[in-house]
Parts: sequence; structure tokens; C-alpha cells
Amino acid sequence: MTVTGSPFRASAVLLLLGLLWMLSCAEVQAPPGGEVDRLAPRVDSTLPANGSTNVTPGNAIEIFFSERVQSGAGKQVFISPRPEKDPELKWRSDRLGITFDEPFDTNQTYVVTVGSAVTDLRNNRLDSSMTIAFSTGADLDSGRIAGYVYQGSDPQSGVLVGLWNVSRVSDTEAFDSLYPDYVTLTSAKGYFNLKYLPDQEFRLIAFVDRNRDDRLNPTREAMAIPDRPILVGGEAYLEELNLQLATADTTAPGIVSATHSFSGLVRARLSSPASLTHLREHLSDASLALTSDSSKVVNPTGMIESDLNESSVVTLTFGKLEPGEYLLNVPIVPDAPSVYEGLTVRAGDDTETPSIIRHTPPERPSFVSDIRITLAFSEPIDRTKLDKETIELYRSDSILVPTSLNWSDATHVEITADTLLPGTAYKINVAEFEVADLAGNLLGDSITTFSFGTLDADSLGTIAGTVSIRPRDKAADPAVLIFREVSDKFVDTITVKGREFTINVPGGKYLLSGFIDSDKDGKRGEGSLRPFRTAETFSIHPDTIAVRARFETTGIEMIFK
Repeated sequence: MTVTGSPFRASAVLLLLGLLWMLSCAEVQAPPGGEVDRLAPRVDSTLPANGSTNVTPGNAIEIFFSERVQSGAGKQVFISPRPEKDPELKWRSDRLGITFDEPFDTNQTYVVTVGSAVTDLRNNRLDSSMTIAFSTGADLDSGRIAGYVYQGSDPQSGVLVGLWNVSRVSDTEAFDSLYPDYVTLTSAKGYFNLKYLPDQEFRLIAFVDRNRDDRLNPTREAMAIPDRPILVGGEAYLEELNLQLATADTTAPGIVSATHSFSGLVRARLSSPASLTHLREHLSDASLALTSDSSKVVNPTGMIESDLNESSVVTLTFGKLEPGEYLLNVPIVPDAPSVYEGLTVRAGDDTETPSIIRHTPPERPSFVSDIRITLAFSEPIDRTKLDKETIELYRSDSILVPTSLNWSDATHVEITADTLLPGTAYKINVAEFEVADLAGNLLGDSITTFSFGTLDADSLGTIAGTVSIRPRDKAADPAVLIFREVSDKFVDTITVKGREFTINVPGGKYLLSGFIDSDKDGKRGEGSLRPFRTAETFSIHPDTIAVRARFETTGIEMIFK
């Protein structure tokens, strides 16, 4: 090949041809590797510097990381106090730039929280949420609130914990219309730490921000309310709070649908689970009124859920009804009866088979004193067709145990045994072909069996310890302690009115939690938004408690902080 033209052009062409020849002869290999990057990114520095004071009011913050990062899933940057307009965020290589719409306020402490979902290019996350602070005044605010957020006994990560200045909220103000003034996210262990706070009174609420709008939606998002007023700089200890998430109950449950079956049942589905205490006590106030003739009013004869404390379904027994359109009235809560219009009742024969919908006790062993043997049926049973052999109780050695049947209504029966022995297995036999509803439909054509057992003293160990209640205003209140075997084979609850407790439980490993029952009603008060009421103090023992049969585990201290 002949190359013509200027010497420079000829040299360039020859060089290119040489490179192509070298590449064609080279062996193709994967790029050199090395150890996979498993190190989490960290914050190296910030502008303004973390902890600095007398910062000249500007409008920009820069955060420098140890390596290139990306923002991760969901919102990960929170500014406190929250500016009127969201700052502009720019992720560039190993840094995050934050630009405010307006200059910083004077004499103000600013807090920037970066969530732990921020990752490097290998998807290694920050070890935990990161907080920096600086002040345009001479001093940094120094208040602090910290603690844990749980769902039941399990710590919850990624929960938003917000503070609202009490001057901005009231019992009539809707929290979903206000952004929190200060905010952070819980860590993988459920921990939160709000630092650099001014000495002010706040409302604190932790919530699962499902729609990621930084605002509480109390009708759709689980939330937790603290057990004490939040006054930064006050006397209350605010650095070891325990918050327990619960589904908000901001409005009275209402009837969203209602149906009638030919077996004479009216089933009402509620907008949310409701306590059935009031309805049980005022069942005679429930009614069906014929729309075409309001003088024809029928009251229920029973409620299928009468053995439950709470339910999102209420099933009332009315018996035979005249066809037509009805108005259903159910007194679920005091002074606010739930009404459903347009319930249709049609003529027809009942051909639906009854069933056993609930039974007690559970299969796991229980103390003899705690055992209550009950059956709940899906509709009223014709008790005239039953005899003493229809429902029988046997020991595991096939010995028949004498019993008596006590019907609280046509759908609920309690089986009372003459004697139950400890450390014994039992079974309940129900002859399905002898159990029929009021229309003659049989339960079935075989024998249904339910099993349960009783605890033997030789299988029990003892847990002994003390209760320490640190909030002074609750020092005289009783504490409710809940002992749960880790595999859920056994759960027991005791109320401690003094400072010492002893409980006998089957051998195993136990989790201990509890609450201060200030209102003495036996259940933990979760607090409320309107009117704003604090929750009852909740705590979890940090260690698993090992119990051996016939031995005593002592020195357990349950602390309520």
C-alpha cells in the first residue's frame, strides 16, 4: 500500500494501522477484578461544617461522601425546621447539593437528616441515618428526643418520626394538613434520634408514611403517640421513649354493606374493627324497620360475635322476616348509632349448612384454671334435636368426662366439665349428624374433633423479678406484663400492683413486654389525636428469658422509662 500526501498525514495513517494490527493480535480478556466493594459510604465533610455557629446566612449546603452515591428509594433528605418551599437537591458523584429558595434565617439552628437508604454504586447503604447541624446564630440548639418504634414487639425501620410545634396545632387542627417542623427516620433497629432541638413544647407522632408526602394521614397510616408530653428542656426524660404503632381509630366505625340470608341472619360489614362491648350491652336497641311501614320494627334475638371483643363484621339473628326493603340500625358506639338503608329481604327457603366458626381453648396447653370450652355456630341451632351424646369430652385414654351444656343463646354453647386434670390431653367430639339449624340443615355426616391440653406442674418453671417504673406520675399505677414463648406455644399475662412478680410458665424461651395500666382497664391505651391524649407507657425487656421446668429464673427487672 502506498501512502501519499503530507508527511504528518502519512505518519498518522501508519500509526493507526499499527494499532489495529496490535489489537487484532491481542487476547480478549475480562477487565481486571478484585474484591467486591462491601463498605458502606460515609460522610466525610459538609459545608457549612457540622456543628458550626455564626454561619453567614446563605442558601446552600453541600455534603461530601467517601465515594460516589445515589439517593436510594423514597425520600431520603429532610430539613428541619422545614422551609416553606422544598429545597433543590442535586446528587453529583460523591456529593449532595442542597439549595434553598431563600437565604437562611438569622439566629436559627438548621438540621439536615439523610436517610440510610442512600447507597453507593454497589448498593451498599449508609450504616444509619446521618444528621448534621449548624447555626446562623451564636449557639446550636441542644435539645434531644430519642427512642424506638415498634409494631407489637418488633422494631420498625423507615418510620417517619415528626415533631409539630404545639403552637401550630390544636385538638381541632387536622394533622394531615400540616408538615412536621422536625423529622427523622427510624434505623434498621427501629431507633430514632432527633437532635439540636429548641426548648419548646411539641406534639410527637411516629407514622408509616405510605404515600411519602411527609404528612400524617391518620385514617390510612399506622401511627404511634408517646406516653408523655414532649417539652424539650423540661423535667420529663425524653431520650429513651418507646412508641408502639397502631392503626388509627379517628372516626366511629360505620356500616359499609349489609346482607340478609334465608337463615334469618343479617351480616353488617363495618368500615373498621369495632369494640363490641356497647353493642352487647344494648343489643335490644338494634333493629330492622320496614321501609314501606315504619311501624314494623324487628329486634335481633342474638349476635354471632357475642363471644368476641372486637370485630369488623357484626352478624345479627332475626329469624323469619317479611320480604321488603329495611332500615338497619346497629348501636356500635354510644350516641352514634350506625344506620344502613336499603337492606333487601327476599322470600326463600334456608338451605345453607351451619358450621362451627370458633372454638376454645386453643390446641396449645393451658392452665386448668384458664380453660373455657366453647363452641360458636354460624347460625341458630335447633337445641330440641340434641341429646347428651351429641357433644362429648374425652381424655386421651378414651375416658368420657361428664359435662353439662350451657347455651348463652342459640349460637353459643359452653361445655362445663366436672373435672379437668393437669398434664392431660383432651378432645371434644361433636356428632355433626345430630346438630341442625332451625330449618333442619345438618352440620354434617361425621364426627368433628377439637383437641386441647392442660399443663402439668412438673412441666412448669418460675420467672421472678421486679418492676421499676421511673415516670414519677405513674409510680403507683399497676403494670401489665406479657410473657410470650418465642414459638407462640404459650402466652400469659399478669398484673403487678407492687414491685415484685412471680409467674409459673412451661419450660422454654420467653419474650417479655408490658405496659403501665394507668386507667386500670387491662388493655394498653394507644392515645388519640383529637382530643390529643398520650398513650400508656410501653416497654420491652431487652433479653430473652430462658426457663427450665422445675427451676426458678430470678433477677428479671422490667424497667418502664
